[in-house]
Amino acid sequence: MNDQKEKFINDTCMLFYKNIDGVDISKVRGILSLALEHYSLQETSTDVALYEGDSNEKILKAFLVAKKVNGLSSRTIRTYKAYLSAIFGKIQKRVDEITANDLRIYFARRELEDKVSDVSRQNERRVLSSFFQWMQDEELLAVNPIRRIPKIKTKKKKKEAFSDMDVEKIRQGATTEKNTAIVEILLSTGCRVSELCGIKLDEIDGDNVIVHGKGNKDRTCYLTARAQIAIEEYKKTPYFRKRYELGSPYLFARERMDEKSLLMPTSSSSIEAAVRRIGRENGVDNVHPHRFRRTCATMALKRGMPIEQVSKMLGHESVETTQIYLDLDEETLKNAHKKYVV
Repeated sequence: MNDQKEKFINDTCMLFYKNIDGVDISKVRGILSLALEHYSLQETSTDVALYEGDSNEKILKAFLVAKKVNGLSSRTIRTYKAYLSAIFGKIQKRVDEITANDLRIYFARRELEDKVSDVSRQNERRVLSSFFQWMQDEELLAVNPIRRIPKIKTKKKKKEAFSDMDVEKIRQGATTEKNTAIVEILLSTGCRVSELCGIKLDEIDGDNVIVHGKGNKDRTCYLTARAQIAIEEYKKTPYFRKRYELGSPYLFARERMDEKSLLMPTSSSSIEAAVRRIGRENGVDNVHPHRFRRTCATMALKRGMPIEQVSKMLGHESVETTQIYLDLDEETLKNAHKKYVV
């Protein structure tokens, strides 16, 4: 056996040993020796190849501009940029020269060396898929390398809505007018936290409120009587009045009252922190804005709203997306079966 074969077998056995518990290394060595019997190996250079970073930057910038034109939010575009810049920096090749094998090696290292989760690697794959598909559509790429990389299977965890008891605890725990308004709007509309932050005062009309959804798509959401009362009580507070009198157009403005901050909505992180604190102080685990969205959808369906209308309320493009949000117990399904199935 030549030196390159021996080195390959030793390195491969070491990878098995580090990453698979209880593996029989002697058996692995024997299998590899048989498999390589009629092959010769040559080690490729490990020197980092020069690549045109500027070229990659130009293509990446063009991709992000195209996504902006297509209506993606600034937050999503920043995520795309961060993912792609990090990936291309590790692969160290021109993007139009990246092969499926380069990607296989990249994902293998992410799993085995960096110990990155299945969910994170699938997110990386999804971003790469969007990027390479765009390159192919723009005729910058003849073959899309990501197509040969299968989707990474992830374990689907059941995500629960709040129980009726949880909702009451949260309502009682929202002891300020601002927090009460936040909680009631989230429960009433099922809107995203970014949509809540972006609500402007002149977009509230009685029980109607316009929210700005994904892809710059506006939709009308509806406020319950409880949510309307909460908003009116919040608008009477000195906290709100100061910001309103200084010209803030938003229902929930930034904490700071300098001229620049007043023209900006409150941040998603501040809303997230507020509802987390309410949950923590009132014995409700895992409180975050998106769980209110799931709760609103689940409660609406349980009370008889058709799933197509629930989907429209949430701003989803398909009913399949809405189904992911629903948390229906067996008793609910059983009762629905009795009602609708003859």
